[in-house]
Amino acid sequence: LMLYAIALPTLPAGTEFVYINQSLSWTAAQSYCRSNYVDLATVKNPSDEQKIQNVTPSGSSAWIGLFRNPNFNWSDGSSFSFTYWYGGSNPLGSSKIIFWSISTCLLHQYHYVHELKTWTEAQSYCRRHYTDLATIENSFKMDQLINAVSGESVSEVWIGLFSEVDWRWSDGYTGNESGYRRWDPIWSEPNFKSAAEWCVRYHSSGWWDVFSLKLNC
Repeated sequence: LMLYAIALPTLPAGTEFVYINQSLSWTAAQSYCRSNYVDLATVKNPSDEQKIQNVTPSGSSAWIGLFRNPNFNWSDGSSFSFTYWYGGSNPLGSSKIIFWSISTCLLHQYHYVHELKTWTEAQSYCRRHYTDLATIENSFKMDQLINAVSGESVSEVWIGLFSEVDWRWSDGYTGNESGYRRWDPIWSEPNFKSAAEWCVRYHSSGWWDVFSLKLNC
């Protein structure tokens, strides 16, 4: 996604903001602002918000410095390395479960649970009755999981992979006002409509998290 950007041109003592009238990806905007100013805008309070509104053309939106890293983890604490992503997106909600249990013959033995639950409910259920939600460490385990659901007429199930939401500012600011947010309430932002909404853009109605398959928005 290409957008305009808000730059932080001076150090905090005299913080002002500049609207960059160029269509750039978030990563390109970050590089541009770091090369020509200080960084993408860090918004600490309503006063900063008003300054940004004053320099942004009416009806326009622009990148700010807020973003989040993927931070993927497995529910059982296993290290995350193997991936098997599907190209689409799956909104949060209820789904069936695939979990694993300890077997004397196989380290991981996958089972299908024909119950609708949210991810958190599924995690609690599997930990209470078995071991945990499914962890998939390699292509062999992926084939095992596919076989476990192959006769169930189901296309989507919960597994144990999840992403922690860790919003950060591009300039590394972690001070007392680093938690300031003004998400757009009309669209219930951040709505995490896609798991790959890594970056944030400013709009007069509020901030939006924005989809990207990679952290280049």
